[in-house]
Amino acid sequence: MQIVQIVTALLSPDPPPSSTGSRPPNTPPTHHPHQQGPVPPTPPRPTTLVNRVPSPQHPPDPPPSSTGSHSPNTPQPTTLVNRVPSPQHRLQTPPPPPQTPHIKESTVCLLVLFVLSPVFYFGDAEYHVDESDGYVQVRVWRTGTDLTKTATVTVRSRKTDPVSAEAGLDYVAISRNLDFAPGVTSQTVRVTILDDLGQPVLEGLEKFELVLRMPMNGILGEPARVTVLINDSVSDLPKVQFRDSMYMGNENDGHISALVYRSGDLSYKSTVRCYTRQGTAQVMMDFNERPNTDDSIITFLPGEVEKLCVLTLVDDTEHEETEELRLVLGSPRSESPFGASVGTQNETLVKIKDDADKAIIKFAETKFSVSEPKVAGQVSVVKIPVIRVGDTSKVSVVRVHTKDGSASSGEDYNPVSEDVEFRAGESRHYVEVEILYDGVREMREAFTIHLKPDENMVAQTQMNKAIVYIEETNSMADVTFPSVPIVVSLLQYDDISTSSYALPPAGYPVVCVTACNPKYPDFDKTGSICVSESINNTLTRYRWLVSAPTGPDGVTSPMREVDFDTFFTSSKLITLDSVYFQAGSRVQCAARAVNADGDEGLELSSPVVAISVEEGMCQPRVVGTVGAEPFSAKLRYTGADDPDHPNLVKLTVHMPHIDGMLPVVSTRPLSNFELTLSPDGTRVGNHRCSNLLDHHEVQTRHGFLTPATRNPKVIGQTAPYQYSATLRGSSTLRFYRNLNLEACLWEFVSYYDMSELLSDCGGTIGTDGQLCQKWQNHIIKYTRLSSHATPHQQPEALQPRHTTPGSQKLSSHATPHQAARSSPATPHHTKQPEAQDKKQTGTFSKDMQ
Repeated sequence: MQIVQIVTALLSPDPPPSSTGSRPPNTPPTHHPHQQGPVPPTPPRPTTLVNRVPSPQHPPDPPPSSTGSHSPNTPQPTTLVNRVPSPQHRLQTPPPPPQTPHIKESTVCLLVLFVLSPVFYFGDAEYHVDESDGYVQVRVWRTGTDLTKTATVTVRSRKTDPVSAEAGLDYVAISRNLDFAPGVTSQTVRVTILDDLGQPVLEGLEKFELVLRMPMNGILGEPARVTVLINDSVSDLPKVQFRDSMYMGNENDGHISALVYRSGDLSYKSTVRCYTRQGTAQVMMDFNERPNTDDSIITFLPGEVEKLCVLTLVDDTEHEETEELRLVLGSPRSESPFGASVGTQNETLVKIKDDADKAIIKFAETKFSVSEPKVAGQVSVVKIPVIRVGDTSKVSVVRVHTKDGSASSGEDYNPVSEDVEFRAGESRHYVEVEILYDGVREMREAFTIHLKPDENMVAQTQMNKAIVYIEETNSMADVTFPSVPIVVSLLQYDDISTSSYALPPAGYPVVCVTACNPKYPDFDKTGSICVSESINNTLTRYRWLVSAPTGPDGVTSPMREVDFDTFFTSSKLITLDSVYFQAGSRVQCAARAVNADGDEGLELSSPVVAISVEEGMCQPRVVGTVGAEPFSAKLRYTGADDPDHPNLVKLTVHMPHIDGMLPVVSTRPLSNFELTLSPDGTRVGNHRCSNLLDHHEVQTRHGFLTPATRNPKVIGQTAPYQYSATLRGSSTLRFYRNLNLEACLWEFVSYYDMSELLSDCGGTIGTDGQLCQKWQNHIIKYTRLSSHATPHQQPEALQPRHTTPGSQKLSSHATPHQAARSSPATPHHTKQPEAQDKKQTGTFSKDMQ
């Protein structure tokens, strides 16, 4: 845009000679924004201006006469063209106007001011891009003196003439407006280049153009057009290379195949040489050579992508370490006018392993079976083959020895420990093991035989363990229950069919019912099988397994065998006493059949049953907890008038019964319940005045337990089989005689004389002062009594949360934990558990002369 300003000024009539406005011919116009014309001596004629802008005060002059002549000193009309300087020319500061010291008259002078607009142009005239690059970025510049305005220019793509690259096939056509914010001098435009990845076609050099159009607030400069050249002579050129950098194979495979693949333009036939270069692997000794000649050419037909370069291996019998060689690709050719090339992966490493020839010593099999001799004195022999495979050219020595399993050396077989030597060329040896007759009917037995490493460290040992099974002539597997046993409560022993859906209640024994028991629900089907196998159910061997109750989160504890017997219970009977479990416990029994000859058979386990939490014989006040319950202990002197126990001290202890709790009464401190409750003799020596002693273990005249097995205060049975010595045992009944199951109350009574109280029970005598009558004294006897209610079934980690102080539970192995002492008893007085660990005295009087 040009602005012409007309300025009126007073200039001197005698301008300096250098101020003339003429210039030599063919001289290019200057790029000054202001240009001053010559000052004629006479009033100048009107100057014709193109794009002239007259002042409002001066109307436009009439056009000069075409016939008028000009004086030599009069300047010619100047035509101003809307000229656009090139981007290379920069605006220069105009020179200062000439000095006019003498102003004599008014003269009109024209001052022309050129103000250049911003110019748009490309940064480069050509851009080169590979077809695989995906795009090309072209930069558009804006330059000028005034960049304070927003400007816009359009960039468009177009085909060349003649047509080379085509829009939609080689590139994505664009027509985009580039917006230049104030102060922004450059913008980039991205043009997407289309690559024929699916089916590459080598097309050579192709091109298209980008042009600038429709500038706004600017003009177009040079270059306003660029050429983009697309080259696919590299990315689409047929190229062959190995797929992997390393290949490995075994010598005995006979060959190794390396995969060669071709990329780029596949429309032409091409070839490449695949030849070998030896390393540690030697030609003719380890592989057949592929020479670097046309004999090693791999040919790719049009459209083919992959070919195999096959390397033939030479197999021998000697063991060698891993060896290496290289496969190389070279001399690529193609029918394409552009030729072919080899990729970066033009070499691959080949490793040859020789595992097959490695010397290995092992057993021919891992399992052997031999029958036991049928007659005493006979011996059966089993031959164990030891073989060597691979390289047999060296000498190896290995040791073979036997090891006991269920079969014992010296009883079931003669042990073996000997060296086996493999000489050069030998591949097999036999080791003989003698099997003995033991005359015992038992299950199939087994022992193992082992190989030691090669003493010469030449061969490896594999499959160095074998199992030898000794098959019995009369197997104990013939003595087996026809079905698994079941666990029910002793309360439902007479009607097991009705108890299939009921959980055994807590506080009463459970019984293991085998398939040969007449009370088994399907005994009508299993009984005949038991008779045919001569199974004697009364000789059945039992084991019991118990686990703690399931936690609130549903996690169960593992089943553990109950292997602890107390002084009054056994864990190997058909029944399991209630002291071994509690509400929520899981119980399982295992029964081993025994025939009429006393031969034991296989053991079968019952399904696991859970003890009921909601039902029990004597439940606590809060279900699932064990709290403090009151008890009472009384001492009374019987006197001489008592018909059965004259002149004795009667000791009576009453304790409430809770399911799973065991009452323990003693005049000695209670500790180490594992010994206290066990049948060990330590219990008898430490607790002479206690209910821990059975009637035959009592060393005083009377004890808490008697030979009686029934409670005389209870008429009949409170529960089924409550007094069955066959199912529960006599010692158990003698202890439970003191329990009134209907009242849930324990009562222990015993009688002692003074000497027993002092010497056996640990009592002491003292005086408390003189009475009024000097001939009469009070004698005080001190006796400490410890009384406990001890739970005896579950692991302590899973006991009920609320237990009495001084109560401990036994583990599921029936191993009692030590319990703290409970409060001693006071004669004729009931003590609460809060007063525990306080020493009390029992007092009685006696006249003395």
